[in-house]
Amino acid sequence: MTDNTEKLDPKLAEALATIESLKESVTKLEGFNSVLKQENKDFKSAAQTAEQAREAAAEEAERANGDVAAIEKRLTDKFQKEIDKLTSERDTLSGDLRTIRVDNEITRALAEGNVFEHQLEPLSYMFKAKAKYENGAATIDGKPVGEFISAYLGGEVGSNFRRGTNNSGAGASGNTNTTVPSKWTKEEFLGTRSREAQLLARDNPTEHNAIVSQLGLPDSLKV
Repeated sequence: MTDNTEKLDPKLAEALATIESLKESVTKLEGFNSVLKQENKDFKSAAQTAEQAREAAAEEAERANGDVAAIEKRLTDKFQKEIDKLTSERDTLSGDLRTIRVDNEITRALAEGNVFEHQLEPLSYMFKAKAKYENGAATIDGKPVGEFISAYLGGEVGSNFRRGTNNSGAGASGNTNTTVPSKWTKEEFLGTRSREAQLLARDNPTEHNAIVSQLGLPDSLKV
């Protein structure tokens, strides 16, 4: 019996061989495609990893910048607190120094003005309330403290606070030291200079009562 499989038509045999070759090619292509897919997958994964790394680096940089800003802010706040503290201490010392200078100038001016001892405190209080410290100098109404006080003590009101001024002796007839300063007005006596009037009532009742009378004020204001 003849084996027909060994007697295939040459054309059929060629076709079968071509099919086998194509199958091998397809297999190779499929394998290559699989490699390409894997490479593409690996590439995408690598790209994703790179992007994540880039984002992480950017985030780290931002975080680092944030830390620097926080550190700068903390240091700035710390230094600002120190600056504020030192500034406050400086202002306090400066204020104390101004006060001492003003007090010294007032004390010196009153001493040079030969003011009665019992008038020193009220006059000092009055001048301190008026004094200002400007451009490194103590002033009252824009004048140096010493100059202002000297002028005041040489005036009609201030002269009454000085020893040996407007006084002809305890036994002098008709001299009661009651001359009314022309610059006293009712408005000043009762308002703008009422504190000075109160001090005058305490320290020189005679003068105070004379002013009340000559200004035509009620006797109830006399002491």
